[in-house]
Amino acid sequence: MLQRHGTTEEFLAKLQTEANSGIMGDQGDLRRRKTKFSKNQKPKPKRPPFFDSVKDALNDRLIMLVAIFAILSIIPGMIVEPKTGWVEGVFILAALVVGVLITAWNDYSKDTKFVELQSLNRKEELPVLRGKVGSTQTINVWKLLVGDIITLQPGDKVPADCIVIESANL
Repeated sequence: MLQRHGTTEEFLAKLQTEANSGIMGDQGDLRRRKTKFSKNQKPKPKRPPFFDSVKDALNDRLIMLVAIFAILSIIPGMIVEPKTGWVEGVFILAALVVGVLITAWNDYSKDTKFVELQSLNRKEELPVLRGKVGSTQTINVWKLLVGDIITLQPGDKVPADCIVIESANL
């Protein structure tokens, strides 16, 4: 697909950017790029509802098997001792409900922590060439635009779909 756009210089020209200075970076240029290429957005992670955690906890085969046997123990218990025979099976079911709720609450709180950690990823900043030759600005990864030239150091995460213009020991 890149071959269709020509050389690196031709591709950069189509994006109206320069390899050594990046995009112009003035307000008009930024607004035009947002309009033409859209914003750099990632949907915010959402915490699943508590009911989904309950469904996941109930999806355990062992819990289902114990619940079936608890229900089956209620029936003969009521036949043998009509007044108190059902108690054992009902208490087993009640213990299962408590166990499922505890498991679901634990999963729900883990999901909440995960969403909080995901939101921390939104605060990363990196150096970008914008404006003058060699002028570096530090911007948030969510403010990157099409045509931005980023400079990565060893160990940095690649913040977007990119084309490598220049590299050493890649």
